[in-house]
Amino acid sequence: MLSPVRNWELKQGKYEKKKALPNQRGKYVPHGIGRMCYVGIHGAYIQEGYFENGLLNGYCRWIWHDGLMYKGHAKNSKFHGPGEMTMGQSHWDIRQVGIWKNGNLLPGKKGEDGRIEMISMK
Repeated sequence: MLSPVRNWELKQGKYEKKKALPNQRGKYVPHGIGRMCYVGIHGAYIQEGYFENGLLNGYCRWIWHDGLMYKGHAKNSKFHGPGEMTMGQSHWDIRQVGIWKNGNLLPGKKGEDGRIEMISMK
């Protein structure tokens, strides 16, 4: 669970809300709990969770324009740890559940996570 305390820092005896940090090009990158919307050449998506210097770390939710959704843990904006990817009708209603490492679903043993299921999204 995300802690709202991470979005605040102590300065001169008072708590102040953290702000976005400037990167090398002078643009701002998200830092703290929040939501980022992205539109680019590969489509659009929304990232929600805890950002560290512009990268998702910890529990997050990632939603793409074509119906894909990932809920789980991330490390440096890659799926890493327990999580679930649900793919919409454009991807034949598939759900991948298990442990992820560097963006890839690890194979599970029989009866454990690491499975791919066909689901009904009706």
